[in-house]
Amino acid sequence: MKKYALILTIAAMICLMSGSAMAATQATHTVSFSIASFQEISSTGTATLAITTVTPGEDPDPVEDLTNVKYSFTTNLATRRITAQLSADMPAEVTLQIKSAIPSGTGGGTWAGSEYQTITGSTAVTIATGGKYRASDTQISYKLSCTQDADPVNASRTCTLTMLSQ
Repeated sequence: MKKYALILTIAAMICLMSGSAMAATQATHTVSFSIASFQEISSTGTATLAITTVTPGEDPDPVEDLTNVKYSFTTNLATRRITAQLSADMPAEVTLQIKSAIPSGTGGGTWAGSEYQTITGSTAVTIATGGKYRASDTQISYKLSCTQDADPVNASRTCTLTMLSQ
């Protein structure tokens, strides 16, 4: 029995000694990080609209471009809106309208598109609203119409999309 007690004592001492020999030291440091606020937007495509037909006794037939212009965006800010504004006013008796599909993407916010709205060079119109989100290839549609008093014209306008707070 004394032999077992001696063996257990020696084993305990070895364990204690190896434990102190394996004791680790610690060091700490700080990890600093930041995430900037961001709202980025881009667009692709060109809308081509040409009014070429008219029904006798009525205004010329309006035309739409439903497929050629798309935009993408990413924002980590709440309560955002996207506006559209032309580089110059439209000619007299000519109306350009714009609408956005509902942006499809991911994020904590929900976005709404718009119905057709008249867009002029001097006033921005809101085409989409929402919060923290990212979306790709959201469709923009244009509709061009005029009255019989519109002069013949071959022109273009740059449309600027801007993301800002609501």
